[in-house]
Formats: sequence, C-alpha cells, structure tokens
Amino acid sequence: MSLAQGLAVSHANVGRVTSRQSNRLASISSFERALRLAPLDARIALDAAEASLRLGDLELAAATLESVLRLSPSDGPAWLSLGRVRVLQNRRAEARALLQTSLEMGWRDWPEGLGQARALLAAVLVEQGGVERAREVLSGANVAALPDEVHGAPVRLR
Repeated sequence: MSLAQGLAVSHANVGRVTSRQSNRLASISSFERALRLAPLDARIALDAAEASLRLGDLELAAATLESVLRLSPSDGPAWLSLGRVRVLQNRRAEARALLQTSLEMGWRDWPEGLGQARALLAAVLVEQGGVERAREVLSGANVAALPDEVHGAPVRLR
C-alpha cells in the first residue's frame, strides 16, 4: 500500500467514525480528503456513501454510489446501497430493479451482503404484492456468494 493510499484509508476511517458521531461536516471533510488521495478507490467511495446515508443525506449518498457504479459496475454492495437509498426516497420501482441487479453482481468480498440484498428486495416485493417472488428471492442458493474453492474447485494446500 502506498503512502497516499494509507493516508486515504486513515481519512476514510475518521470519516466513518465522525459519521457515527453525527458530525456531518467532519465526516464529509474526511471523505473528501480520502477521495482526493485515492479517487479510484471504490471501497472508500462506498464508505463515503454509507456515511452520507447514515447522516441522512440521501442525495449525496446516491450521487456517490452512482459514481462508484460508473467505476465498478459489478460491485454488489454498491448496487445494494443505492437500492437502500431509493427505498428511503420512496422510489420503490427503482429500488426493486437496483436490488435485483445487486443479486447478479459480485459478492466475494462480502458474502453476507447477499443476504441483506435478498432481504431488502423481498421486503420491497412484498410491499408491491409480489409475495411468491419474495419467497423465491429468499430461498435462492448462496452459490454466487461463495468463492470457487468452496463450491466446486478443490481447495489447495499452501
């Protein structure tokens, strides 16, 4: 990890903590510094969006997540987070599409997130009268969330 990347992670950590303390200005300032140091780091941008969401700034969270998805269109957690933002904005049809897309994306780094995406999508579907589809979503296989070594290829000893 380069010095700039290390500093970016440190600023992002401060941004996360200050967002949990409801200190909007300190959080935004920290994430701005982090993103200046590591503008292509999707994880830092996703953390910034989650902090904005926690602080109730749905528009900033959505704009940040849209940027993340332009950089990393197969990022399952980013699709999930944008879906959450749209639910909170009462844009259920858009949320449903975003959450469905999130299920089709990569979850290797955070397999538990796949369950969160399924649960939120199921809740939206139930609200819209899609109880049977919600059952299908909740009963889906977790194969997409597991590394190849777990669900197919043999694990190699190192």
